[in-house]
Amino acid sequence: MQGRIRSIGRLHCLAAATGACALAAACATPPTAPVLGSVPVPATPPDDLPVRKLPHSKLASTVDWYPAQAKRANLEGRILVEFNIDPSGRAHVLKLAAAQADPMLQAAAVELVRHVAFDISDPNLDAANPAPFRMSVTYCMFPCKDALLPYAGYENVTVTGYLVRRRP
Repeated sequence: MQGRIRSIGRLHCLAAATGACALAAACATPPTAPVLGSVPVPATPPDDLPVRKLPHSKLASTVDWYPAQAKRANLEGRILVEFNIDPSGRAHVLKLAAAQADPMLQAAAVELVRHVAFDISDPNLDAANPAPFRMSVTYCMFPCKDALLPYAGYENVTVTGYLVRRRP
């Protein structure tokens, strides 16, 4: 049997929950005209809202948040997801604030943020503040070589994908 390529992935870090992110600054440059569905998404975030610090959060690390098809295609990119947090601590009213990524990764980033559990007792979660939160999500294939930085000023999740060659 010929050697087969099998894709696996791993969530590298969640800066909002664990502090500094060791590998968040190194990923390849993706295509520059991303769209999600038929709505164009800007590559840089609008400067119309102040940056809100995210409350503490948890995300299942047992889930492979890197789409298998995106790994096979070696897709990388960064996405800035804007959202509100409901009283149960879940993200809702999610939308893309900016993206430099394939639509497949854009959809995966929205799904990732949808599954984050935010601590509703955290003082950073001020229910009286109507401004949305934003989270940067960076996808890169290991080893992340080129310099695709997370969106500056926003807490970041880096999702690292791996291609593993299976021995015959």
